[in-house]
This record gives sequence, C-alpha cells and structure tokens, in this order.
Amino acid sequence: MESRGETLRTLRNILAIVGVTIALLLGLSAIFQPKDSSDEAGMIDAAANGILGEPANTIDVLFIGDSEAYSAFSPLQIWGEHGITSYVCATSGQRLPYANALLRRATRSQAPRVVIIETNMAFSAFSINDLISKELEGLFPVLRFHDRWKSLTQDDLFLQPSYTCSDNLKGFRINTGIEEEFDPHRTGSGNYRINYLPATARYYLRLMVEYCRSIGATPILMNVSSSINWTSERHDAIQELAIELDVEFIDMNVGPAKVEIDWMTETFDGGDHLNLAGAQKVTSFVGEYLSATFDLVDHRGDSGYQNWEELYSWYQEKIA
Repeated sequence: MESRGETLRTLRNILAIVGVTIALLLGLSAIFQPKDSSDEAGMIDAAANGILGEPANTIDVLFIGDSEAYSAFSPLQIWGEHGITSYVCATSGQRLPYANALLRRATRSQAPRVVIIETNMAFSAFSINDLISKELEGLFPVLRFHDRWKSLTQDDLFLQPSYTCSDNLKGFRINTGIEEEFDPHRTGSGNYRINYLPATARYYLRLMVEYCRSIGATPILMNVSSSINWTSERHDAIQELAIELDVEFIDMNVGPAKVEIDWMTETFDGGDHLNLAGAQKVTSFVGEYLSATFDLVDHRGDSGYQNWEELYSWYQEKIA
C-alpha cells in the first residue's frame, strides 16, 4: 500500500504537471491568437467576429444564429430605415456552445440593448465533445487557432491583439440566386434533424438568456422564415421554453408575426435559406418591430456614425 508521503508526492507531481500544462497553453495562446479580426490575420469566421473591430458600445442590437440568421438579417437595411445599429454574429452550421461563446466574445466591447437569438440552431445536435472543446477554446485560444503555426511571424511573439477589422455587411451575406421551392405549401419535409429540444439545448438557451439579462440586454427568441426547417413541433418546443424563461418568442412562419415569403422567388436553395428579396422582407419586419418596441436611438445624422452612412450608400449601390 502506498504510504501517505508517497501519496502526497504523487499529488504534488500531478499538480505540477497540470500547472506547467496550463502555463504552456496560456503562453501559446498569447502567440497563436490572431492579432486582428481579419481573414488575413488568421481570424476564424472573420465576418461573425468582425464585431470585435466595431467601436466600443456602438452596437444596439446583436443577432446570434446559424446560416438562417446571416441570410435573413441585414443590419445596413435596418440602419437605412431606422438608424439602429446591429450586427449578425452567425456562422454556418452554428451549434449552441459556439453561439454562447460568440455572444460572450461580442459583449466584451459592446453593450447591446437587444439580443435576438435565432433558434434554428437549437435543433442542430451537438456532442459532449463539442461542449467541452468550445469551453476549453475560450480558456485557451491556441486550441482553436493551432493551425496558425504555418503563418506565425515574429510580430506574433510580441504584439497584443488589436481588433480593427470589421465586416462591411455587418455579418449579413447577400445571395441573389433563385431556386424555387417545388411545393410552396409543404413544411418540414426536408427536415432531417430533431424536432424536440434536447436537455443540452434547453441548458444553453437558458444560459444565453440569463447572460443577456445580466448585462442589461433584452433577449428575444426568433424563428426566421424557412419552408424546410420550420415545423409546428419546433414552434411548440420553443414556445414552451419561452414561456418557461419569460422571454418573447417571435415566429415569422406562423401567426401574427408571419412574414409572407414567396417560396418560388425568394429563396436561393429551395426553401432552406432566404435570398436577398426574402431577407429584405424579414429585415423590414424586424426593423419595424425594434423601432416600435424599444427606445432605440436613431443615429442617422450623428457624426460619430458617419461610417454607417457611408456603408449604407455603398450597400444601396451593391444591391441595386
């Protein structure tokens, strides 16, 4: 049997190894972490993380979600119609652990009044490994940016991160293609994912809602228009959770908030995602809702937001 002294030595050795490992990970994280928020600097998901390059405390509304979100919400349109600043922190196939990480990362330098959580991602399954890896990546960025070893320079050894690059479209992605839904009356027939809310999804949505409230932001759960992804079961699952969390739930697929989408002309992939024409309808609805519901400042004409004015002029030319 191992003596008490041997047990203590073993424990000290284990603690020493753990301490050295943590110190090594922290040191490597400082080196491997991109020093700016651009693709060129090595930032992953640069459009979504472009919010890090926005001037501090200038974003009124934050959108979080997967590709349904970045295909549907156009911050520059909301600016042009209401003078409200917003940003879309959304990535393709986004899972809730990553959404939670993006939310917390974005609010290090921003204090949004409203956070809209697009809930399609709540039905994308993720494993316990996904959960653990995202938590560890938050603590040790080297785990996320380990591939940067190929492009490290001498500056990476000494420079501190200074995020200056944002995304001109504020996280929105324009797609003007058209691929009609072959049956505009069907719902959910292309759905290959789950229709119920797993305990892990409920946990993360609760976590995000509570975090929003803790920083003074109003959380809103929202489903954007999608012929393929929406089902009545999904609506009911989110509605039940919204009641439990005492948070507003807006479903643009049904009821008084329904946005009438022409699934023959306003989707670019047969009813999954909206194209520009569909996004303009959804964005118009969201802008009107935000303007009518919250006391958000109209920043148009404010000299501190001149860049938004310039980008809106560029945006109008781009979509013309």
